[in-house]
Amino acid sequence: MTFSQGAPSSSPSHWISPSRCALLLLIAAWLLAGYWVVPGLPASAGWENSWLENTQVVILLGGAVTAALYAQRFAGGALGRPAVALAACLVPVWLALAGRELAWGAAFLPPMDIEEGEPIYSSSILFYKAAVAPVVGAAAAAVVAVLVWQRSDRLVWPHLLTRRFPWFEMALGVCAGLVSTYAEGHLGLPVSSTWMSSAPVLEEWVEVAAYLALWAAQWQMFRAVLRAAHGPQPDAADGK
Repeated sequence: MTFSQGAPSSSPSHWISPSRCALLLLIAAWLLAGYWVVPGLPASAGWENSWLENTQVVILLGGAVTAALYAQRFAGGALGRPAVALAACLVPVWLALAGRELAWGAAFLPPMDIEEGEPIYSSSILFYKAAVAPVVGAAAAAVVAVLVWQRSDRLVWPHLLTRRFPWFEMALGVCAGLVSTYAEGHLGLPVSSTWMSSAPVLEEWVEVAAYLALWAAQWQMFRAVLRAAHGPQPDAADGK
């Protein structure tokens, strides 16, 4: 099977598409807003099953749905099985991330303890806890095997040095990840006294941005792949 990747457009009408620009600004604004908003939020916003963590789960499940819909869209198209594999293999990745945020299902059970008003959930009480790591590991190995077998990487490399590649989305995701790691105290830097009491809330706040950036990177990559085969997509002026 052969397909055309298409050369990067030289049209100056839009450096990036309006929808992509709006999404990048939304993620950046959420990150920056945390500096002022997080200190005013109650400590409960950083707890398990809080509205921030539930927002993360919604984004992650949305990522799985998006990947599944694109896999369906790719099926029977010009890009064939490599594109279907690329999208379909991301579905279990999103589900694994959502499962981790939900403590692999423990979040749906009554808390195992209450510490200073905070409900504590732990996957250690699950009867299937011992099977989680092997199942996730096997799924990860299967994903890699399918992507290599279908050579799905050939759909990605041609965009690597173009503005269609989700470098901006990935950069925002890395920034959010670094702030989250800092808030957890794992960055090798002491958490500032300014943030000490709000560190759990800050962690959950920036993880929302990290997962949204991950979703945006996936969406942008799928649009770039589609454009390579079929031309510009709606609201993707110049394919950016």
